Amino acid sequence: MCCRIKEFQLLLKTVTVRRFFNSAKLRISWVISRLLQAPHIWGKPEAISLEPSTKCNLHCPECPVGNRSLKRPATNLSYHNYEIIINKIAPWCQYLSLYFQGEPFLNPEIIPMIRYAKQKKMFVSTSSNGHFFDDKMAKEIVASKLDKLIISLDGSTPDVYQKYRVGGNFETVLNGIRNLVKWKNSLKSITPVLVVQFVVFRHNEHQIEDIKNLVKSFGKIRLELKTAQVYNFENKQSILPLNTVFSRYDFSDKVPPHIKSNLSNRCWRSWHSGVVTVQGNWIPCCFDKDANFTMGNLLTEDLPDIWENAAYKNFRDTIFSNRQSIPMCRNCTEGLHVKP
Repeated sequence: MCCRIKEFQLLLKTVTVRRFFNSAKLRISWVISRLLQAPHIWGKPEAISLEPSTKCNLHCPECPVGNRSLKRPATNLSYHNYEIIINKIAPWCQYLSLYFQGEPFLNPEIIPMIRYAKQKKMFVSTSSNGHFFDDKMAKEIVASKLDKLIISLDGSTPDVYQKYRVGGNFETVLNGIRNLVKWKNSLKSITPVLVVQFVVFRHNEHQIEDIKNLVKSFGKIRLELKTAQVYNFENKQSILPLNTVFSRYDFSDKVPPHIKSNLSNRCWRSWHSGVVTVQGNWIPCCFDKDANFTMGNLLTEDLPDIWENAAYKNFRDTIFSNRQSIPMCRNCTEGLHVKP
């Protein structure tokens, strides 16, 4: 709970008068849209994911980057283009996630990117597989004032960890976490808030109690249990946990396999957030891995023009009329929560 309170306090520090009123307008328009069952949107997105890299050092079998099925090229976002994008979203964006697909720390300019966003008074978060936090990098991360860092650790022993994190090294990740904790203590910094993320599969669900104890041994680090995502159901049931609490899918004999979420004809994400790819393309949701629903490009257009264009209007209209017809929505986890 203490980590979540810290996050909230850090987020409050990003509030400006403009962002406050923008946030209020978003929420009022969302309530009106739900009441009228038709999209009406005021304000601009307050939470944005920006992709630093589509490269990765691991080969995780269910990840489009890891299994090399991502249809977009493997590349890094240049710092020049990054500045263009940040300058265009900064007036409204309070929460910046420097992550979408790929490993952010494979971009050699990730630390300057974090610092620049912090200069723009944003809450900055990122997610990593944890293989890049040697002593020097750990110190730079803490000194950068990054607000939140999520580290994937899907096992409490090397053999179980490597079943999914193919090509990964368990001890390297543990040492990286220790380095981050050491430099937070040394620099007397409350940031970054450290979160260990454990994706629950059938092969590791027996280690949930062990991972709780392991994370506790590091100190003040939060553990998050996450449900696994699969992209097609064929031959995939065997990798999903037997404990259905930790699965986002229902594999009941009585019905075809499907997401547990109640796919109502509405989506808050399409009001308050968006994703920007390495190429600068704006897409409405992190479930659109291949950017099939590109609404515009921030390198050549301004955010208000993209946010209010005809393509976005048609997309929101479809969400309110027939969300099931949008393929990526059928894998959405909105409304599903797993607590450690």
